[in-house]
Amino acid sequence: MTVRQSSSPSDGLLGGLSGARDVDRELSDSSLLRAMLDAEAALARAAADAGVLPPAGGRRDRRTLRAERY
Repeated sequence: MTVRQSSSPSDGLLGGLSGARDVDRELSDSSLLRAMLDAEAALARAAADAGVLPPAGGRRDRRTLRAERY
């Protein structure tokens, strides 16, 4: 099975949801991924602050959870 790469924001996961070009840009796949990774990094920092993860765990996720890596 071949997956077709698209450059059109309307072909994305939430593509064309709002109908407004500037809003759709914020709903792009890369923006959605960035928001999810930001949330994961925040959870890792909170877990490190609470002592559930070692302090290095919260810092490492901040550096490694970057959308451009995916």
